Amino acid sequence: MPNRAAVPGELRERFYRSVAETLSLLHAAPGHDRRRALLEVSRILAATMKLPLVWIGRRESNMHAVEVLAAAGPAQAYAETLRLSDAMDEPGGRGPVGIVLREERARVTPVASAEFAYWRAAARQHGFGACIVAASRTRDGGQLVLASYSREGGPALGEELLDWAQRLVDELSRFWDHQMLLERSIRMSRSAMRNARSSARCWSNPTRTRSIPRWRVRWRTSPALRRSTCSPPWRARTPCAGWPWSGRSPR
Repeated sequence: MPNRAAVPGELRERFYRSVAETLSLLHAAPGHDRRRALLEVSRILAATMKLPLVWIGRRESNMHAVEVLAAAGPAQAYAETLRLSDAMDEPGGRGPVGIVLREERARVTPVASAEFAYWRAAARQHGFGACIVAASRTRDGGQLVLASYSREGGPALGEELLDWAQRLVDELSRFWDHQMLLERSIRMSRSAMRNARSSARCWSNPTRTRSIPRWRVRWRTSPALRRSTCSPPWRARTPCAGWPWSGRSPR
């Protein structure tokens, strides 16, 4: 595994600069769509650090499979073919991503290592030398995964960057939780507004909530019936002469 001396100062500087840009993006736009924001983060990391691939994935609570939400870099097609999991008994859960999801600790894995055997052929085709993976839990019990890949023969990803990767994915999890709360608050606010408008329409038009008998409407709208000495039908115990259903004319 690469040691600290294998990480050039220029690469460290690019890593830290990408972290600063990413945090500025997340803090400046709390109303961003979650997936779009993660895509922008992956693009910033890939461009600033000059890496062939950076992707961010999500494992839902009570699920094993990992879904790649955003990917950036010249080799982003590699991320589209990944079938990853946190289950050790599945092929997709025996590699660096599955190990990190279970241990919840950032990890650097060279492509030549045994853990990468299942994906080594495809990784070689894209020219990967190593990957650094970090994961963090969200409030709903799921996990976010951040994976960055270096070029073979290029600057190595060393243990010095593990703390960077873990801090960054922790910040992404906080952003994810904040967005979930914000979206839930917006949905509740919209639901309350719809209920308020519906109640207002019902008060302005009572016939929307209850039907008025035709004889009551006729009594209210007919001057002849209102001049009758009889009480309205909903107050009288028995029908009296002069009402339309009695068959007799008013006195």
